[in-house]
Amino acid sequence: IQELVNLLRGKGGRINKYYLQDWNKNKHAIVFLNGWFGGKNIREALLKALT
Repeated sequence: IQELVNLLRGKGGRINKYYLQDWNKNKHAIVFLNGWFGGKNIREALLKALT
């Protein structure tokens, strides 16, 4: 997950630190990269934003 976060930030994306906490990684999450992307967990949201 950390690699995806670094890639997103490298492209100018934003993510709330709340979603990166261990107990929140399996909850619904949203990230921003030229628009908002959501997913059932942080990994899915990151993958949607980066594709």
